[in-house]
Amino acid sequence: MIAIRLSKNFVHDVVAHFFVYDVLALNNYALKERIETDQIILAVGYTTDLSFIDPEWSLNIDGGLIVADQESQRTNIPGVFAGGSVTSGPGTVIEAIAAGKRAAFGIDSYFKRAEARAADKGNESVSPLLRFNSEYLKKTSRVTMPKRSLSERSIDVEDAHGLSLSEVETEANRCFNCGCVGVIISDLAVALIALDAKIKISGTAGERALLVRDFFDTWENTLKPDEIITEIQVPRPPDRAKQTFLKFRLRKAVDFAIVSVASVIVIEEGMCKDARVVLGAVAPKPIRLTEVEEAIKGEAINATTAEKAAQLAVIGSIPLSKNAYKVEITKALVKKALLC
Repeated sequence: MIAIRLSKNFVHDVVAHFFVYDVLALNNYALKERIETDQIILAVGYTTDLSFIDPEWSLNIDGGLIVADQESQRTNIPGVFAGGSVTSGPGTVIEAIAAGKRAAFGIDSYFKRAEARAADKGNESVSPLLRFNSEYLKKTSRVTMPKRSLSERSIDVEDAHGLSLSEVETEANRCFNCGCVGVIISDLAVALIALDAKIKISGTAGERALLVRDFFDTWENTLKPDEIITEIQVPRPPDRAKQTFLKFRLRKAVDFAIVSVASVIVIEEGMCKDARVVLGAVAPKPIRLTEVEEAIKGEAINATTAEKAAQLAVIGSIPLSKNAYKVEITKALVKKALLC
């Protein structure tokens, strides 16, 4: 795109003639008629400005472009990602958006690298939910972006000053109070974990098998890009096992769960010998209620035991302002599942 301010004596037929030329050929155009203008402003540049890069960074640059991996947009410097025209030269908006998406996945993988994930799984004190400071749940006001005065604004200066690092951190922490914390709503996942099922996975590195409860993680499942699930193995429950799946939803037809619970209870001589109780739609992954399971083992399943289990099921829950009702639904479903 170019912006041209023409002289007042310029005629319309010359204007039409001028704009049939490809804008990319402006540097070498040869018109039959000379165009007199007051000013020509190039609104889109054709070179990449890398002057902001510190030479001490040792960032790989080739032909005036930052070298980045085409799959993840990562550069040779750990934690630095690049995309768009700064890596590929002039391109379309769609190409830039695609590069941004690849970079988002690359950054996400970088922060969740295997070493950190393995450390978290080895620490039994880590909550299955996302770890965060409960202070972030308090209501706060948005950070106000400071604006430049009209006299300070120009074509090469942004209208806003931008935010400081501390203001960016404060604003990011407000995301914990936005009321849109994701939950897993899969009915099948909850039931399979209660049944102690396994899945078989095949990939370029071979086959592997793991329990369904280990398949789900806080942000995503453990399936790698080159893997596919080939088999689901459900062991035969004991003859005296009672299986229950309950799901609270807004409509009677097929709908996402507000809360779901699956249980497999083994009763011998009137007492609970073994139990597996799993909640769905209350956290980013299915939650195995191990404290509830231990509390009812060796006990007779009655109204008193079920009430105790219902109270244990919601210990440590952190409801938001718009979904606190799910706590009561959870207690009711756990109690009903045990007494069915």
